Amino acid sequence: MRITNLFLIMALSVMLLSCTDKYYDIPSNYKGVILTPNGFSNKVYQPGMINLGQLDNESRGNKLILVENTAITMKESFAKVGENEDHRVRPQDGTPLTTDLYVQISMPDDDQSILNAVKSVTPDAINGEDRVSVISLSKIYTQYVQMTIRGKFREIISNYDKSETILKNVSKVNAETGLAAAEVFKKSKAPCQLMLVQISNVQEDRLIVDSKNKVKEAQNEADAINKISEALKNNPKYLELKKYETYKYIADRNKGTISFNIFDGQTPPIVVGK
Repeated sequence: MRITNLFLIMALSVMLLSCTDKYYDIPSNYKGVILTPNGFSNKVYQPGMINLGQLDNESRGNKLILVENTAITMKESFAKVGENEDHRVRPQDGTPLTTDLYVQISMPDDDQSILNAVKSVTPDAINGEDRVSVISLSKIYTQYVQMTIRGKFREIISNYDKSETILKNVSKVNAETGLAAAEVFKKSKAPCQLMLVQISNVQEDRLIVDSKNKVKEAQNEADAINKISEALKNNPKYLELKKYETYKYIADRNKGTISFNIFDGQTPPIVVGK
């Protein structure tokens, strides 16, 4: 009887212990590393279910750190935001340019990069989970290379003399930016890898474009005036012709007639219109 009770107690204890085990799912596009009370394990877990075991009497136990294992594209915008933030880039002539820089990154296909990530980047908590946290690729990018890449891109743009040169050589600027970004990743020893850099939507600031259009319109108007002045020099009657065309236009618009004199002592009054 006592032996039977002992077996029942042991069986019940095993059931209770097994009920306190914690199973978590490592999603696809993620890998996992276990953080034990004594430090990180050196094993990288693939997507699937994983048992973190139980908590001890002091509520200590294994924790799971998920690391994003995919490819993402980060967008770096260089534009003016409101009145207080101006992130536009400028060549040597000072003309502000707006543009977007897309940086595609991925996690290398090796376990050591995952281990490097969990040892160098603080994971973010997951709502409702006290034993699971996550490290995203975007956080790795932000921590290791973002500010340096933005600075290098500004430096590349500042090496060009004016905005027109940049707009004519976007492919060259893009190639220079790609080489600079590759060097940044190499020196930073970021636990992720650069796949692609692409410049998009390079434009002069709208105010600058409008100003240049106004200057061009003024220049066209000045050229037209110069042509009229030259015509008057070569043919004094040209002015009379322009008067005739103007009066005729006014008369036609008002559906009437207009009479005007040339005052040369010879030409009779001219009537235009209906």
